[in-house]
Amino acid sequence: MALAVSYTVKRTVNEGLKVAYYSGKKEVLILIAYFVAIVAFSVALPNILN
Repeated sequence: MALAVSYTVKRTVNEGLKVAYYSGKKEVLILIAYFVAIVAFSVALPNILN
């Protein structure tokens, strides 16, 4: 059904949208901190549940 709809309905492609990605030091440090917190929580979870 989806294949039939995709052949019958034509879509337009919008050109001109440019995606720019910038990763600063602050964002990288935040992601590393969350990663360490999740790993620490996962390691401590068996002790918390016992």
